[in-house]
Amino acid sequence: MWNKIRQIGKQFILVTAIILLILVGFGGLTSERAIALISQQEEAPEQILYQARHNLRDETGRIWKVVLYQRTKAGEINDINLRLIGFPGSVEFSHPQALTVKTNDGKTLEAGDRFAKKSPGGNVGEYNLKEIVSELPKNGGLSLSLPIKNQGRVEMNIPLAVVLEWQEVLSRS
Repeated sequence: MWNKIRQIGKQFILVTAIILLILVGFGGLTSERAIALISQQEEAPEQILYQARHNLRDETGRIWKVVLYQRTKAGEINDINLRLIGFPGSVEFSHPQALTVKTNDGKTLEAGDRFAKKSPGGNVGEYNLKEIVSELPKNGGLSLSLPIKNQGRVEMNIPLAVVLEWQEVLSRS
């Protein structure tokens, strides 16, 4: 009787080990890697645009195109901006209001509205991060509080993988 129970136990352990090896082989138990979506474009002689683009959801489930970009000219950083694009007709930014950035360690930062006077569309917001870039986390997530007409503010979490990619963009010049 005990021999049979031991034999079943050994078979169970063997089958479990095989399943674990298969899952690890297919990447089923590994963490998801961040794939760098950083692009570099020469806009003019000695003027380069670095950017990272993502599609992220806000707290209501709406999808946004989120683009962090840095523009350099002759090795000097001219612009560091964050552009947020919502689906046309579903959302409209409240201009001129700052974007609120909240870090995981409790800091609250504000980025100025670059489209305070004129926006290319109601669903597009762009914010100047140059003044607050040194305070952005190097290895933690953050959240954005977007000023939206008729809705107050809408929250959007920015995952660590995206923040790390942003840091990669910001390290280029």
